[in-house]
Amino acid sequence: MWKLFTVTFLNASTALACFAPPESAMIPLEEMVKRNDNIYLAEAVSVSKPGKTLKSPSNIFKFKVVETIKGKAVKSLKIEGYRAKDNNEISDFNGHKDEMFWSNNTSGRLINDPSCQVQPTFAKGTRYLIFPLQPYTYKSLEIVKTNDDMFLQKVRELVAAKK
Repeated sequence: MWKLFTVTFLNASTALACFAPPESAMIPLEEMVKRNDNIYLAEAVSVSKPGKTLKSPSNIFKFKVVETIKGKAVKSLKIEGYRAKDNNEISDFNGHKDEMFWSNNTSGRLINDPSCQVQPTFAKGTRYLIFPLQPYTYKSLEIVKTNDDMFLQKVRELVAAKK
């Protein structure tokens, strides 16, 4: 009986796992800029716990908008997400100069969870280039530590070219 339960549990866990990245997570940057009506540079200024619902992630992050790069100007944003746990989750790919970041559309700070959804992670006091349209891509919420960040500059160029 125990073996049957174990096999059933393992098969159910495997069925829920995401073995291939979702197509929606791998959109090229040019397409991300085109699809998003709004793009912001914003700093995570506070974090709070949401109400008790099954669908809520562990935290709600409030962002102060530093710059509206595209779309409607707002002063703040709220995004549901998880606290960053390690340095990989707060990496900016060396100001986005790292070739690995640019090598393909699967490189970025975010990863998909077992349900094939890209899950945002944030650290309070950190600036992010935010593409708020969901579902998120691997590059939807990139960390930007400096104003000369290559990813930030490329997004500004693409937005200016579309005007």
